Amino acid sequence: TMAAHNLARRVMEELLNAPFVDLITNYDNTQVVQDGLDANIKVERVLPATGTASLLRLQVAVRVSGGSRDLVKLVTLRANRRAPNSAWFTGP
Repeated sequence: TMAAHNLARRVMEELLNAPFVDLITNYDNTQVVQDGLDANIKVERVLPATGTASLLRLQVAVRVSGGSRDLVKLVTLRANRRAPNSAWFTGP
């Protein structure tokens, strides 16, 4: 269980540090395999419904390779603070 937690945290840290515009294209529905564990990544648009995303839901679920039950699931939201249509816009 500790290894699953560590893998989930490392993958989530990578998602939080990756360029926002690359998250859906490069990470959605991908899998990281390490030491008999599978970390499954989901990146979903939250806001807005159409156009350029300004808020994404990030999920990392870790299970034993070949298993059907998640050992750990981390979920967070990530905002694109630079998007002009974002409620979190911090630009000029």
